[in-house]
Amino acid sequence: MANDMKPPGRNDSLSATPTLAQREVHRFLEARCLRFLNSVLDQSVDGKLALEGAFQSFERPPEGRYPRLSASRVDLPPVAATCDPQQLIEAADYLDLLDPDSLFSSGVIERSQFRRPTGANRREYLKLVVQQLLCGKTTLRTQVKAVGDVFTVGKADGRQREVWNGGAISAACLEPPPPPLLANPSCFVDLQFRASERTYMSKRDVHTCFDVLQAPNVLQPWFGRPPVRLAELVTVSGLDEEMFRRLTVDAAGGDVEQATELYPCSAVWPMGFSWSSYIAQGCTVACCRLAGVPDEAFMTLDRPPPLPGDEACGVATDDTFFFHTDRELGTSRLEALDAAFVANGMPKNLGKDVTLADSMVALGCEISSSPPSVEPAAGKHAYLFTAWLDLIRIRRASPAALNRALGVEQWFCLLARPMFSVFQAVYEFVRREPTNVVVDLPPSVVTELVVALFLMPLQGADPSREFLPLITASDAAPEFGFGVSYLPCPIDLVEKVGSLAERRGDFVKFFPVPGAPPPKDRLGNPHLLPFPQHAFHDAICAKARWQAHSSVLEAHGLLLAVKWLLRKPAHFHHRMVVLVDAKAILGAVAKGRSSAPAIRGILRRIAVLLLCTGSLLRLIYVPSEHNAADAPSRGRRRRHRRRVKQQKLRTRAGTVTERRRLKDEAAYAGLVEIWGADL
Repeated sequence: MANDMKPPGRNDSLSATPTLAQREVHRFLEARCLRFLNSVLDQSVDGKLALEGAFQSFERPPEGRYPRLSASRVDLPPVAATCDPQQLIEAADYLDLLDPDSLFSSGVIERSQFRRPTGANRREYLKLVVQQLLCGKTTLRTQVKAVGDVFTVGKADGRQREVWNGGAISAACLEPPPPPLLANPSCFVDLQFRASERTYMSKRDVHTCFDVLQAPNVLQPWFGRPPVRLAELVTVSGLDEEMFRRLTVDAAGGDVEQATELYPCSAVWPMGFSWSSYIAQGCTVACCRLAGVPDEAFMTLDRPPPLPGDEACGVATDDTFFFHTDRELGTSRLEALDAAFVANGMPKNLGKDVTLADSMVALGCEISSSPPSVEPAAGKHAYLFTAWLDLIRIRRASPAALNRALGVEQWFCLLARPMFSVFQAVYEFVRREPTNVVVDLPPSVVTELVVALFLMPLQGADPSREFLPLITASDAAPEFGFGVSYLPCPIDLVEKVGSLAERRGDFVKFFPVPGAPPPKDRLGNPHLLPFPQHAFHDAICAKARWQAHSSVLEAHGLLLAVKWLLRKPAHFHHRMVVLVDAKAILGAVAKGRSSAPAIRGILRRIAVLLLCTGSLLRLIYVPSEHNAADAPSRGRRRRHRRRVKQQKLRTRAGTVTERRRLKDEAAYAGLVEIWGADL
């Protein structure tokens, strides 16, 4: 991987005796591999790896994923449409949905674009329609605007979840906004568990969430399902036909004959419609706010992560999970959330409740506070491992199947984003047409899969990682070369700066120096750091030995900064704050990969350093005029002279205590000189 997926050449200069840093890398990798073997493979597969045919489950989706419809196994609430989203979502946002003419801008959808259930499947479909009518999930209509067919998805407990195929209807609809404050496994990377504090974990799940979210009456004609006849409903259910006539909302009872085609229409926001996830996420977030969760406590990639403290909250549609260090706060918050769910008609799935525990499973990840860890769920991780092994053995796959397996891999890569840099040829392969034809895998694809397979033990996050008490800056200039500067800082300041990492619009600037030219105006949210640029020390001021594009030079400058930071084993397993002034490089490293060949190789080398040391890179944008590494990157290295007075004080100090006191006094005097008398 460090050689950009090319066979490494022979290197006779390698020492037979590893350095201290190399020995620490060996120890870390050994521990991660043993954990993977013992905790993932042995426990998940009972010590026996069934490789043959493991990948075929992705070629042919298992029966449990899209099973034949069985009405008795489909989960439905006792009473549907109990939650009115209009009471929870901002009025201005929700009122826009009450105008179908503006929502469905592409016109009326052809009603013929659906499949009618036939044979035994039709009888099960009719039973399901009756059950949905009785609980209030659907109503009957003689005329609809659009129709989508239905299918079921298997659940782990053998039950089924019905999904309405609203792809065509969603395509004719305005694009919904992103679900607010949505959490994913990347948010777990920002978690910090302190050794001095106990972390309590909790989780709540809304039972059949989409089935309780009431849809506006004006939109229900667009949520049609395959039609049924009154006579069929009576035959299957044995109920009075007058009841079904009363449930037909757009016709008088006498107008409905036994042969009349009736369209079941969803009275709730259906799973399968593009706006439904936005509505569900908005309702769950609103309940959390009603329970008192402050906005700064939500875990989402749209905002800075919660600072280490009493509470963090994540919401993913129907799942809500908490991390508390204060048990009393956790207890009161859960009680308030449970009450908010009840008051707004959102029933809990009691079987999934987790209350103030030391570990839990959320978003397919196993999270523990003792020892602190965030790992992919063992069963799914082992399943993917055996599938990759089988695929590498047979070296044949269809693009669609490989894409399905890659989706699982990428979900786990969100816990260790440097893993994304492995893949490039795989992405090209899964875009091939036709998608369902099995073909031989190109050697480049096999190479990437082998690398990804053997790096799977490193897919995880360590919430006990502390911030390194340094702020580092890197830069590159074509006219000279590379610069890396650093400044030791208090840990609380580094944490605040690190919370701005990779957030759009946030950037830092430094305390202005008297007489300096005014900085340029920048779009975004500036954050002033309480020291000037000249407080930094220059670590690297190196002339470039080759010419390259500015982005390539910036990426190499960042690589030098990472190498410099990780030169000591004491710096391993930390969160490292680095300031960069190249947004393209910041975005590529934050994403974990780049499609540009010249940059991709450098990102892979950075990824290797981070993965093998258990380190986490936190990049923050700094404008070029505020970049402390700008001067050394242009060949102007700053040399700091130690104050003569401070040296004399140290020579006169006779005890360790006295030396420490005088050092603190000198450091304070230096800060007053930088920050001014207001300190």
